[in-house]
Amino acid sequence: MLKTMWRFKQIFLRSWKILFYKYKTIPYHYRYFIKHIHSTNSLFLTPTDAYEIKILIKNLKMKSNSSPNDIPSKFLKLASCIVSGWLSKFFNKCMTTGEFPDSWKIAHMTPIPKVHSPSSSSEFRPISVLPVLSKLFEKVLYHRVYSYLTEHNLIDKRQCRFRENHSKELAITTVYDELLRNCDNRLITRSLFLDLSKPFNCCDHEILVDELYHYGIRGFSHKLFSNFLHKRMQCTKIGKIGAFQSSCKRISCGVPQGSVLSPLLFDI
Repeated sequence: MLKTMWRFKQIFLRSWKILFYKYKTIPYHYRYFIKHIHSTNSLFLTPTDAYEIKILIKNLKMKSNSSPNDIPSKFLKLASCIVSGWLSKFFNKCMTTGEFPDSWKIAHMTPIPKVHSPSSSSEFRPISVLPVLSKLFEKVLYHRVYSYLTEHNLIDKRQCRFRENHSKELAITTVYDELLRNCDNRLITRSLFLDLSKPFNCCDHEILVDELYHYGIRGFSHKLFSNFLHKRMQCTKIGKIGAFQSSCKRISCGVPQGSVLSPLLFDI
């Protein structure tokens, strides 16, 4: 079992590194693609309060997976009236100092089989479990960042993935509408379809942090997101909590899977 766990650990880590260095060899400097972006506005992370935290805790799924040594979502729901005030003060402190707790950066990866009887490591899917408190804080940040980006039209209106009130059906309808319009005007339409392999693993932290600054996420907000991305760790877990768990290794690229903020950061 220990040998199997070690093998999965190496596979999960290697997949991040291979994809990262593969896409890092692109000849163009990334600033060539963001030279048109420089928001004159700046994000201000408004303080949260006990009421907002209560609502977020109430909307937590009772069966949300918890990482080892984590506070179960069931306990937070039962004690929401007591912990909401404390959590709001702690989250506000994190936002005003730009710090993201290191203990919230540890992801526990569990290999889940894609088929009924897997025969190779490629037939397993890594499922990432992050601390519940981390997800709560990320939801606080998500609402503020998403509102800022949409208010100042910093997300391309054609971006349909990972956005509220958008879907793949809307993307297909938009493309179809464009095709019909071009046909009516006797224009030729050319399309390019790209499929990124494990896209969340390909995000370069340096590029993403620089992009955030260009979008107006500066000061302590910028420090907070930089802190959120850097020095992340992951370990592999097989079986029930605490049964078989590998040592933790640092992740140097990508946005964390299972994170609330990751889809939004990937859109950026």
